[in-house]
Amino acid sequence: MDATKAKVNLAEAAIVQDQANLQVQQAYLDFTTVRAPFAGVVVKKMTEVARASHYSAGSKHLHFFGAIVAIADMNSLEAEVDVNESNVGQLQPNQPAEVQVQAIPNHTYKGVLRQVIPTADRTKATVTVKVSILDKDKYLRPEMSCNVTFLEPQKHTQTAGMAPQRILTVPKEAVVTRDGKSVVFEIAEKKARALPVITAPTCTGRSLSNRGWRARKR
Repeated sequence: MDATKAKVNLAEAAIVQDQANLQVQQAYLDFTTVRAPFAGVVVKKMTEVARASHYSAGSKHLHFFGAIVAIADMNSLEAEVDVNESNVGQLQPNQPAEVQVQAIPNHTYKGVLRQVIPTADRTKATVTVKVSILDKDKYLRPEMSCNVTFLEPQKHTQTAGMAPQRILTVPKEAVVTRDGKSVVFEIAEKKARALPVITAPTCTGRSLSNRGWRARKR
């Protein structure tokens, strides 16, 4: 009876050991499946089949380094632009904007100010802002160059159905200061006439960015 009980105990220990080995093997199997934290599109593949492993000398197991693919959420595309820091105070939350993508010259996208980055770039005296694109389509791609024009927000006296007023844009060099006021010159009947203007926030072109993720080898 004692000998039989000893055999039972050995068998139970062997079962526990086999279960542990099974869990290890299941973990290795799970490592072969890469799961993204969100739905997206693979925009870049960093490795090829049968080249995703690297063997470390002195180790019993394969070790993986680097990224396999880069995934982007195309639904989160937005424009990043640099606004002159002196004009940041004129921006308002959810301010309407127009986004022009250089690769799509004949189309203007509707946008809205989503975020003003709380830090400035001292070298360029600008602040980066992020503008959500409301009417994204299949032609937009990450890292495309774009320009953003901010529009005057609706006044409280306007009706809800009225569109926001578009700001007239001119080259920065065309605005000069006379008697402490900003003016531009209009040519009428071969004569130049100074017109006072109120400058709006200016921005320089940046690129379209989105929520991205890189799947790394394990």
